[in-house]
Amino acid sequence: MPSSSLNKGVIGRNASYIKGRKREINTATNSDKVVTKGVDQKIYLLKGMDEKMSTATLGHEVFVHADESANMLTDVENGNLRGAPSPITAIQNVGNKAVKDHKRLGENTITKYKNFMQELSKIFNDKYYNNEYKKDVERYK
Repeated sequence: MPSSSLNKGVIGRNASYIKGRKREINTATNSDKVVTKGVDQKIYLLKGMDEKMSTATLGHEVFVHADESANMLTDVENGNLRGAPSPITAIQNVGNKAVKDHKRLGENTITKYKNFMQELSKIFNDKYYNNEYKKDVERYK
């Protein structure tokens, strides 16, 4: 994850890399990677989080952002550009939707995320996940 994201207090993020357009550093091997075909969707988490925070953050990234990103990318693949003038613009829109995603979260309309956090609270008999979900919703109201 770029250090600029970390400086803004971000603990997780999503990124879509378009064929031939974006390079990333593979932190495990410290080598460059070029996406050779299609779109590569990645989720990053900040190092040093404990298991609970990592799990809650991953749930946020998957269900608030990546799930809708996958839907948008599937639409592009099927020719539905969702009003964008070109496939490239439609794919770029995937990377520019965080504000809309968080608005939906603040409206409490992302049921997969809510269900995920409720299920974790039940499995671990721990209100941490429900509490984090509620804080997350409140943060974006």
